[in-house]
Amino acid sequence: MLRSLLTLVLIMSNTILACAQWEWQNPWPQGNSLNDIEVVDQGNIWAAGEGGVLLHSTDGGNDWSLDYITEGWHIYKLFFTSPETGYATSSGQIYKTTNAGVDWYSCFHSGYGKIRDIQFISDNIGWASGEGGMLLKTENGGEQWSDNQTGYTQTIRSIFFIDEQTGWATGYHDDPWWPMGNGVILKTTNGGQEWMQYYEDEKTYFFDVLFTDSLNGIALGYSDEWNQGIIFHSNDGGASWDSTYSNDGNFYKALFTCADTGWVLAGKKYTVGSSIYKTTDGGISWTKISDIDHADLQSFDRINSNYFLAAGKYGKIIESSNGAYSWSDISFGSLLDVNDLEMYDAYSGWAVGEEGSIFHTIDGGINWTAQTSWITADLKAVSVFNEQIAYVISDYDILKTIDGGSEWHIIHQCPEILNSIFVVNEETVWVVGDHGYAIKTLNSGTSWLDKSLNENHGLKDIFFYNSAIGWIVGEKANGNGNGIILKTHDYGNNWTSQADSLNFAFLYSIDFINYNEGWAAGWYDFILHTSNGGQSWEVQRSFKDNSSLYTFGLVDISFSDQNNGWAVGYGIGDPHSRLYVTSDGGLEWNEVECPAFNALYSVNFINDDQGWLAGQNGAILYTGNGGYTWVSQPVFENHNRLKIFPNPTSTSISICNESTVSQQIASIYSIAGQKILESKIPLGKSEFRINVSSLKPGVYILVIKNENGLTERGKFIKY
Repeated sequence: MLRSLLTLVLIMSNTILACAQWEWQNPWPQGNSLNDIEVVDQGNIWAAGEGGVLLHSTDGGNDWSLDYITEGWHIYKLFFTSPETGYATSSGQIYKTTNAGVDWYSCFHSGYGKIRDIQFISDNIGWASGEGGMLLKTENGGEQWSDNQTGYTQTIRSIFFIDEQTGWATGYHDDPWWPMGNGVILKTTNGGQEWMQYYEDEKTYFFDVLFTDSLNGIALGYSDEWNQGIIFHSNDGGASWDSTYSNDGNFYKALFTCADTGWVLAGKKYTVGSSIYKTTDGGISWTKISDIDHADLQSFDRINSNYFLAAGKYGKIIESSNGAYSWSDISFGSLLDVNDLEMYDAYSGWAVGEEGSIFHTIDGGINWTAQTSWITADLKAVSVFNEQIAYVISDYDILKTIDGGSEWHIIHQCPEILNSIFVVNEETVWVVGDHGYAIKTLNSGTSWLDKSLNENHGLKDIFFYNSAIGWIVGEKANGNGNGIILKTHDYGNNWTSQADSLNFAFLYSIDFINYNEGWAAGWYDFILHTSNGGQSWEVQRSFKDNSSLYTFGLVDISFSDQNNGWAVGYGIGDPHSRLYVTSDGGLEWNEVECPAFNALYSVNFINDDQGWLAGQNGAILYTGNGGYTWVSQPVFENHNRLKIFPNPTSTSISICNESTVSQQIASIYSIAGQKILESKIPLGKSEFRINVSSLKPGVYILVIKNENGLTERGKFIKY
């Protein structure tokens, strides 16, 4: 296992399967970046973003249902004209629902160009804008769209109409090779038949525009000349613009409740975080009212002048109940990369990753609990012997636990960069790394034997069938990126090269199900197979296209038997996740659109049905059906059975729960995933009180689990 949280191929014939049933275990409710959040009414909230993810809450953000509507394309903007009727824009498409999101269909398709904004001024009349100067208009609720010519050929990022005739549009040059923004502000006074260019600044990118009446408005952007975000203000309908405020980041979105009072969302340029600014004089002056240091936000909206929601990168959703002055998390979970995950059985396993992070589960991933590694270096791989004993490696350290992770200790430090670890049995463990480095222990890590190779190969992964027979894969020394497969028959004393007649890229992962049947995966999507213990290998798939703009690679492979296998990876230049599945031993590999958009580093299946994925930004996903068919589902399912009151509280909480027919356990976790207390709910009791007076002020997660494993969750605030 190569690149490898919190309680929280293309098949050869180019077939792509629909999203498989992969449930997010971390972060909650999901981990794809969100580009927009839209408040329809007090309880009805939508959010959307990378990979076509679409979130919907009908209770103000406590519960969220999860869907994917664009076959992997991002959703950029949402707009609802009523609780039932809404629109979502994507790359070259506009989707529409008329039944509150139960079904979505494409009402516009151009085949190219990101559609970045959409606005309706009535049920029937609306506009959409995007790349290549795209500016569309509909007069029949989105069923047909006409192209409005503006004379501008670059991205039109934002549009805003105050009535059917008068509107503004902002844009910029988005070619990455173009050195300047070339920003413009356009205006129409005849419903889009003609557009006039009111403002141009070759060094500015404009992201949003908003007018409170026919004269007064603001435009948000970023200046290359000043290297700052800028708020512009106009009091003459856009004929002239003055810069009223600047900061070190980008201004993304504006909201106004009246002519005087408004807010803007800004990102920070050099660090993670966002800020909210407020005006009470129509945008002439601005005051920063909050810093959100832990979230890169992309969009925000409000239910009223006090209650706001915001969404952004890696699925982050936050809320404010005091006018955007302070914020608390709705979403939760670790956002640190998970480099490797390995389960011992259906219940127990570990995930390891960035900044020394270790997470442990004993319930199949319903809860992932943070453990302390005592180091800050990234952890690269984990190998599990049983529920109590596991090993982890960083670049130079080997760590071990013998008590289920309650304590981790560094048991050995190495001179070379480490890449993989494999537990053969309770006494024997192997570790391999760069420059041919290989060591093993025969006494559970008390001492280590140097088994390094004479050749300077980059050893990426190791697998042993038994104490004597094993394989290593990696990058051939001075091989210009070519791969190598090595095998030992004598406990690692000698290694012989296999598959020398094949030309394949360097390999990252290897897995065998018995002495004969094995697979290896690596760069350029290479998958190799042997049915005779490596005497001969065949290439089952590859994508080595040197003319491609992007380089793809597979970094982990897992088989549950001779038929069923999975491989994961990502791209360089295109970080989209890659997930392949086979049900015939690799004769055909099908690409599955994975719900996690960003890079995947680890896949681990314990049988044909149950498996886990892990990867960038804390992603951990689980499937219980082999990951072949996707079903939309609530990811935080209460069905209004679980009620917590009073909330917020200072002393105790009471739980009202209709599920009273089985024994239940109530557990309280901190927002960081630590279990604080646990209490058994008496059988048949529909209301139960828990004393929380000893808890520190903050947000807590209440989890109720019954004897059948069904779980209900809710949040409460202790003050």
